[in-house]
Amino acid sequence: MDSFAASSLALDTLSACVLAVLLTCCARTQDRVFLGSRIFFWLVLLTLALVGLDAAIILAAAAAPSNLMFLNVLNALFFALNDGPLFLFFLFLDFHVHGNPGRSKRILRALAAVWAVTVFVSLTSPLTGLLFSYSSEGGYQRGQLFAPYAVLSYGILAMSLVGAWKNRRRIERNSLLPLLLFPLPTVLGGTLQMFFPNLSLMWSGGTLTLLVIYLHLQNERIHRDYLTGAWNRRFLDEWLEHRLSLGNPQISGLFMDLDGFKALNDTFGHETGDEALRMAVSIIRSCVHGSDFLARYAGDEFVVILDTSSPGTITRVVSRIEDEIERFNWGGSRKFPLSLSIGAAIYSEDLDGDGDRFLKRLDAAMYSRKQARKRSAAASSPGKEGL
Repeated sequence: MDSFAASSLALDTLSACVLAVLLTCCARTQDRVFLGSRIFFWLVLLTLALVGLDAAIILAAAAAPSNLMFLNVLNALFFALNDGPLFLFFLFLDFHVHGNPGRSKRILRALAAVWAVTVFVSLTSPLTGLLFSYSSEGGYQRGQLFAPYAVLSYGILAMSLVGAWKNRRRIERNSLLPLLLFPLPTVLGGTLQMFFPNLSLMWSGGTLTLLVIYLHLQNERIHRDYLTGAWNRRFLDEWLEHRLSLGNPQISGLFMDLDGFKALNDTFGHETGDEALRMAVSIIRSCVHGSDFLARYAGDEFVVILDTSSPGTITRVVSRIEDEIERFNWGGSRKFPLSLSIGAAIYSEDLDGDGDRFLKRLDAAMYSRKQARKRSAAASSPGKEGL
């Protein structure tokens, strides 16, 4: 066994240990019922299978180079599975950006059709030599379709990154850079492997990618509100404190309260109340940029920290949210109405001084807006109180 093969085997062994730990963590996680978690689970499982096959190929080539049938079977299986994690990564990234299970299922069907073609070409390569072949002495050679196969693999990764970049306004700033850097270890490992065929690095790099993804997911899980997917109150306080510590922040805020939430729960039930909270977050998120910070403050209250101090921009954002709420209510597809009271303010060092006082001023602005709307509703419809 040469030094390249020995190094690759050592990396495969280490990668297999890391992936086994990740797989165990994923298997025990309660949220595997969610699509994103299921995609990640299969990403880890397929990568572990590829690392194991790679190690088996290295050992077989060193121990029994004349056993061409065994080497052909191992390589055929390796090539057949090789695009699987790349397709799943594309699916994972798209779901992270759009959060649409229906869209993900349509993409999955299209990717499965392409993968079926690559699997067929891979499994028949021992007979056709299209992807690889072995000489009678056990020497490995790449086939004429190897280059198009590699282009397809890198093309899938490139499409993932292009899609994330094109939709960067939909992605919160805290997530954009990690998402764009996730595939870098896999790309570097695969590129080196193109020039040094005896050095197997692609899926060792892929293991590092998955480890980074897992750590990022765990970090998000700590800081996310489980029900709505918005950031939680703790992270809002930490983020705001950090932002203000940078000095002279050009930021503003919106404090929003879901009107009549208790009555909505009492009338339609808590499941509908949860749906209303999720829908409110979805509408708010669609009206702000990825650089803005959306958090669930408490119960039916939400805070958005806008990356602007322009009064005109604040007015436009509030108008967009109110227009989307009105469009939702007129759509007729839901059995409950939504209404938000929105208070807005620009951060001022003199008036606020710290994040806590800024949030209290936003809360007061929201409460004032809510009371004004109640007085207006009472004046126009005496004796009636809506949700």
